[in-house]
Amino acid sequence: MAEKITESDHVERAVSRSPSTSGKEKNAKFNKQGIALIPQPSDDPRDPLNWSSGRKTALTITIMMSGFATAMQSVTNISGYAPQATLYRQSVVKLTYSIAVCMIGLAFGAYFLFPLSTRFGKCWLLFWGVIGTMAMNIWSAAMTDSGDYGAFMASRLFAGITGASVSILGPQFLCEIFFLHDRGKVIGVYYGTIMFGIAAAPSFSGYIVYFASWTIQFWYQVGLHGVCAILVFLFVEETGWHREGGPQWPDQPRGWWAKRRRLYFNIRGFQVAPYLTPAEEKKAGLRPLLATFSPIMVLGGFVVAVTMGWVLAIQTFIAIYLMTPEFAGGYSFSAKGVATFMFCNWIGVIASQLYAAAVYDRLPLIICKRFYNGVWHPELRLHAIWPIMVIYPIGLGLFGAGLQEQWHYMSLAVCVAISQFSGAAGLGIVSNYLVEALGSHVANEVAIAVSCYRLVLGFSSIFFLTPWGDAVGPRWVFGTQAFLQVAAGGVVLFIVNFGPWIRSFNLVDTMYKEEVQVFGRDE
Repeated sequence: MAEKITESDHVERAVSRSPSTSGKEKNAKFNKQGIALIPQPSDDPRDPLNWSSGRKTALTITIMMSGFATAMQSVTNISGYAPQATLYRQSVVKLTYSIAVCMIGLAFGAYFLFPLSTRFGKCWLLFWGVIGTMAMNIWSAAMTDSGDYGAFMASRLFAGITGASVSILGPQFLCEIFFLHDRGKVIGVYYGTIMFGIAAAPSFSGYIVYFASWTIQFWYQVGLHGVCAILVFLFVEETGWHREGGPQWPDQPRGWWAKRRRLYFNIRGFQVAPYLTPAEEKKAGLRPLLATFSPIMVLGGFVVAVTMGWVLAIQTFIAIYLMTPEFAGGYSFSAKGVATFMFCNWIGVIASQLYAAAVYDRLPLIICKRFYNGVWHPELRLHAIWPIMVIYPIGLGLFGAGLQEQWHYMSLAVCVAISQFSGAAGLGIVSNYLVEALGSHVANEVAIAVSCYRLVLGFSSIFFLTPWGDAVGPRWVFGTQAFLQVAAGGVVLFIVNFGPWIRSFNLVDTMYKEEVQVFGRDE
């Protein structure tokens, strides 16, 4: 029945079954498990879908490492407030704004930088975004004069803006080299890696400030971004490919150096990315805004904002309470002790990575085959989130009660790990869904919108969270957050039941104009 094709030993060309995106194509290609390959790869070995596993792995690791680095640098100053407050003669509260302004840059900077990717290509923006972020961290580290507070804050804002160009490009690369049935776990691990950068920064920074100068927080980021820039130059290349109904991508040079020169040093534009007229270029520049305000993104963005916003809230509160003297209701931790405590963040994020690898593709495919006759719906991605919607509100409530009643710090560590697991896993699940709900061809635009929703509550909470906690106490603060998380679960339930109808109101053209058959109907 199946005739082997030459470009890949894991693909078959089936004649009797046609589970393709249209349901009508003959000779659709499957993997060995009988799952349709979506999108359908061409017969050209240069097609990124046909790349070797080693080539895909090298690009994926580089993308993830770059996302990890830019996320980590956004909160790398989290332990430097006290010595900086003394140096700049400012309050500690004003130094916490260094995190907020960097997050503002991360949340909104990509809207301004995205048009560069449509003209010069994703690789160009990724490479120079990493270089720019490295330069901004050099600027931050050099601000050691007492009058440098304003310049230091500016350096953190621009570090966020340049870092945004890196953090939003990953999903598009991954969607273009992995098939629908196996990219869920990869995108989930990608977002988990970004969360790991945020989780690891407090531990590294705590030890650095305890043993050395606060400027080392930024100098080691310079080195890390330098390594990432080298890896991007060596292993990342354009993954766009002409497919039916899609844009025509320019042919790339065959030589390694000629290809890198065009990817990273072209200044004329449209040598890598598809050509756009001025009107088309303007329209493309507006797509991130259209994605942001599409109804399905607004609903999914609410879930992301609530889920991720409380992760940062916990990080803010736990550092304050751990270092507060015991007689005042705290735990009398030193900066070194806080840094050690923060390893519980690592446990939560690593657990989310394992969960992503085990569940994000396997569970939706099982449900698809058993209950939907092999017909794929994007909403199937969301079923992996139900355990999170149960444990996360419980963890939030226990965390608030633990702070209020001064429970043992290990009980707080468990709650922090739960929050990190829930935040990282929830982000990956909802992001996967939104990429498919609006279309993998606009994965960059979706990532920009998700990044904005992910960060907007996080950076705004820095300004209101401490006064709120002082007024009503942590039990009320985190109890309220637990109820909001339950509400987010209700939103997910609404999307699962009414997703196809909501998607009909998308402001961007979607990938899924009809159902997608991923298993053969005769199976």
